[in-house]
Amino acid sequence: QGGEIRWQSGRHVISLHHENFLQELNVYETQQETPSEEFVRRDSFGAFLYHMPELALKSIGCSMALSIASLTTSATGLDNTQIIVRFVHLAPKIQMMDVKTGLVGKLLSIQGHVVKARPRRLNVATADFLCNKCKSTQTHSFEYGRFSLPTKCITKECRCKTFTMIRPTARYLDAQEIRLQEVQEGNSLAGRTPRQMDVELTHDLVDSCRPGDSV
Repeated sequence: QGGEIRWQSGRHVISLHHENFLQELNVYETQQETPSEEFVRRDSFGAFLYHMPELALKSIGCSMALSIASLTTSATGLDNTQIIVRFVHLAPKIQMMDVKTGLVGKLLSIQGHVVKARPRRLNVATADFLCNKCKSTQTHSFEYGRFSLPTKCITKECRCKTFTMIRPTARYLDAQEIRLQEVQEGNSLAGRTPRQMDVELTHDLVDSCRPGDSV
């Protein structure tokens, strides 16, 4: 309508139906009602989402923010806004026993009962570091909240490998660890102890479930 879009700054979570979204996107990208199996398996956004989920989810969140900004030149509240995309009804689901090392980094769907939920905690996400030689600063990310130091200076001529963390610049992330127990299907667990898996929740997923829930 050409009116002004008012968008609250902060974090927004948008849920998308996994299968429906990918089907519509595949048709749009290929301009074919039935995209080829090779395209779906190798070149589609669905393949990108499966093999590189962290980057894919960030890219689609960024795309949605840009789409909102492009609707009108008078959009307000987009500064300091983050859109997080969550896919629901993710397919296919796999059994906990089928989670192997070859699936590290992939987007998986697992069903289980929450048997334990630890209190929320703060993980250090990023911080700035000062090079002890040339005094340049760089932002360093901590994978899974584990402390680490930069491996090299961002200044090409500098080969220094010692850095000092600028503590006031540290940025934190809410995190919580839960423990899942596999769901019994028929007599699949007869005679053995159910498998369990520890899962780390971040962002809006923290405190989203409690012991006894099926997720």
